[in-house]
Amino acid sequence: MRYSQKLTIILITLFLFVNCVARDLDKSGSSVTAISLSEDGSNIDIAGVHRNSAKFSYQGIDRLGSFWQVLSKSGELIDADSRVDTASDIYVSDLSIDSMGSNYFTGSLTGRIGAIDRLSHPDARTLGTDCYIESTDSEGSYRWGRVFGGNGNDVCLGIACLPPGSIFVVGAFESPFSIELEDGSVQEIENHGSDDLFACRLDGNGNLEWIKNWGGSGADVAFSIAAANNGFLYLVGYFEDSITLDTIAGDTTKTSMGDRDCFLCKISDDAHIEWLETWGGPERDMAMDVAVDNDGAIYVTGGFGSSVEMNPGPDESLMISNGDKDGFLAKFDENGNCLAFFTWGSSSADESFAVAVSESSIAVTGWFRDSMTLQSAEGENNVIADGESDIFLLNFDRDLNLQWARTWGVGGTFEDIGRDLVIDEDETIYVVGTESGEMHVASFFANGSRSF
Repeated sequence: MRYSQKLTIILITLFLFVNCVARDLDKSGSSVTAISLSEDGSNIDIAGVHRNSAKFSYQGIDRLGSFWQVLSKSGELIDADSRVDTASDIYVSDLSIDSMGSNYFTGSLTGRIGAIDRLSHPDARTLGTDCYIESTDSEGSYRWGRVFGGNGNDVCLGIACLPPGSIFVVGAFESPFSIELEDGSVQEIENHGSDDLFACRLDGNGNLEWIKNWGGSGADVAFSIAAANNGFLYLVGYFEDSITLDTIAGDTTKTSMGDRDCFLCKISDDAHIEWLETWGGPERDMAMDVAVDNDGAIYVTGGFGSSVEMNPGPDESLMISNGDKDGFLAKFDENGNCLAFFTWGSSSADESFAVAVSESSIAVTGWFRDSMTLQSAEGENNVIADGESDIFLLNFDRDLNLQWARTWGVGGTFEDIGRDLVIDEDETIYVVGTESGEMHVASFFANGSRSF
């Protein structure tokens, strides 16, 4: 499958997200795709996409636009802004906030580059789908925008910040392109196969400090990036066929066990690769999100088909899917050793899209179909999807013992999918996504009871 098709699948998947309880922010074909706590932890910031919305777009414009909102912890709207352009489609895939309160958005742009980069290329147009990174201040006022890519379909998928003002972005690109670095030099970025994954670092003013790309003969995509307190970064995604990375131990080549395998990569903030770990089975397996706790443990979530081989102890373990695809949560130490692995799913296709960590717990969200049985500290729970698919929220302790599970959906033919989540200092969990094509935000207390 070519990347244009894969990108369409990615964007459709990301667009179908979820609702949790009765907190409808908009009923106009919108989806919340990312959430982050404000710099002081007092509010929650959300970002997402909308199309032809009376609330967000101009009358008569049938374009994909992006939005940003600030909510109180009780779900009340505090501030909002949107990006819509008569000649562009703008898709925001992730959001991060630095210690000074500046917002950083990343995603993909098709059309007029000036919709994001207002200064350098206001009238130029993308040749395909391009990557973009945009920054606003804490009030939502525009600071800067950056757009880059080649003739094909290129997309940024994950973003993370490290003090005192470094921004790291990951994604995938299909065709070669040129990009200007901070020192004024131009770097040529070549792809090795059908599409490659990339990571880049920018300063707080949008100047590109470095960009690295890796890949093999197949399709390779980085979905998410997380920054640890010690300055190291962790990338996750998938690769096909084989992939070679120049690690500090020398060239490291990994070969897929099947169609598509998961990867976890540790790199320094100056782009030195520490190590690369991969896992998978005969079907399509994808690592979708990554988080790091204060002790340096790494948590990865995603989905796997058929079976997957892991090594969470002295012996290798073969995990078998309950259906077409199951969700997973894996824990690694800072050296890449797998410490624990948990799977769940129905007889159909299920997947986990996001993971968040706190001082005492880990939470994941995504979607499931049909029915599944979950064994938690609350006992056995057999849950049934009300519609095409329902949202799940699973809460674990640090050893990946399932503490409680919550699922919800509205029924009908729409797919309800949990897209992203955060946990605050009080252990309250905030989940965002879409239900029946509507924006939705939900909140749960630490014991699993609903906040709003």
